[in-house]
Amino acid sequence: MYRQYQMLSNGTGAVAAGATLIVEASQVQAHSRDYAISVGLAGPTTQRPKAGDADFLTGLPAGLHYVDTTLGIVVIHDGRGAFRHPITGALV
Repeated sequence: MYRQYQMLSNGTGAVAAGATLIVEASQVQAHSRDYAISVGLAGPTTQRPKAGDADFLTGLPAGLHYVDTTLGIVVIHDGRGAFRHPITGALV
C-alpha cells in the first residue's frame, strides 16, 4: 500500500501561503520547496492506516495524525485502535 501526505505551503516558495497538496510519500521531498509543511498522512476514511499494514505491523502509535479527506478534518489515533476528533474526543 502506498501512503499519501498532505502538504501545506507557507508562501516562501512559488505557491501562495495556505495552498495544499496531497502527494505520495516518494514525492514529499520533491515538493518541499513550495509546500514546506508536511501536515501528515492523508486520504479517504477507507484508506486510514490500520494495525497489520506493511508500514504498521506492530500497530499504530498514539497521536498519529491522519488528514481524513472524506470528513475534511485531521483525526488522531488514540493508540487503542480508534481514531478520534482532536477537539471533541469523539470516535470518527
